[in-house]
Amino acid sequence: THPPPPPLYTLYLSSAASDVYKRQVYKLADAALAGDAKRALKILAGLNAEGVEAVIIMWSLTRELRTLAKLDDLVRQGQDLSGGMRAAGVWNNRQGLVRSCVGRHQHGDFHKLIKLARKADAAAKGQGPGDVWQLATEIILGLTGDDRRAA
Repeated sequence: THPPPPPLYTLYLSSAASDVYKRQVYKLADAALAGDAKRALKILAGLNAEGVEAVIIMWSLTRELRTLAKLDDLVRQGQDLSGGMRAAGVWNNRQGLVRSCVGRHQHGDFHKLIKLARKADAAAKGQGPGDVWQLATEIILGLTGDDRRAA
């Protein structure tokens, strides 16, 4: 009565595709942190076209935003950014990205983006209005700093 399990190669291909999407989601966050709006938006469009769940993308972006907001708060309180990054568990190879992103923003920017991310997450889950892909685009532009140039 149950269908036979998929062939092993199908499972392997599915797992390999999943790994590719995970890497792309991380590359999306890195491009946004680096301030590369063009690359980040291209990655976002590719993930959308491939049918990657928006909830996964929002989880990744929100995680980054929470870390950035925490670091920004610490810096504004006079703490050293390097020490804050170590305490927050930011990997050494990502500290340059994080440092440049924090430096491009004003205090409170990340908290505003977190509010937008909450709205996007609700839209992705069907629990709120809005186009999750448009909201994700706004978050990415906010992270890259391109939202200010357009304003």
